[in-house]
Amino acid sequence: MFLVRSAFWLGLAFVIIQPQGLDFGAKASAIGSSVASAGQDALLQQVELVPCNSLECAGGKAVLLTSSIMNNSSRASTMQDSLSLKLAPVPRPRPDWAS
Repeated sequence: MFLVRSAFWLGLAFVIIQPQGLDFGAKASAIGSSVASAGQDALLQQVELVPCNSLECAGGKAVLLTSSIMNNSSRASTMQDSLSLKLAPVPRPRPDWAS
């Protein structure tokens, strides 16, 4: 019960004081993107170290290595990074008079 009361009062104090200049969403997204890119780089380094003796291994390795190129904007052209190519076309809504 002590922990519940403490959490309540600390949360209430945080809401009342409201620290200025803190944007938890922006910090979380920045940390998340940096962690994801670091994990992807570590994975690619480990995949490159795997010796392949069969065609299946080489094909799987090629797929893993090329899958990172599509999402990395430093290696892709600006046309490939445009959002218009990633989003499906959506028709305009019908006007009221056409219903």
